Amino acid sequence: MRIAAVNSTLRADPARQRWHGVALAPRPLRGWMTDRGSLTQRLQRVSARFQVIRLAQRRGRPCSDEAECLTAAQRVAMAGMNDPRTTPRPLGFLVREVLLECDGQPTIFAHSVIA
Repeated sequence: MRIAAVNSTLRADPARQRWHGVALAPRPLRGWMTDRGSLTQRLQRVSARFQVIRLAQRRGRPCSDEAECLTAAQRVAMAGMNDPRTTPRPLGFLVREVLLECDGQPTIFAHSVIA
């Protein structure tokens, strides 16, 4: 899904507007937050020692705001999961959480949902 579509989905409902605009970030971080390239590659370039530490990886359900960003086909896979009268379908999403560490210092926590 394109980033513009995700942003549009999140802006459509005021209850989901927990994300803050880049203007609220300290000026030195703004370039990092708006760069469209690979954050991992950028961190590797500025670190003598870079590592990805996997904290968790499991089949699971996305958070409600993440679910809103999924395509209609992916939402069908979740049908019945919230209805106690139905048997939930297998969880078709991989939820992964990692810590990106630069020079021994935890730098970025990342949470991903992969359909």
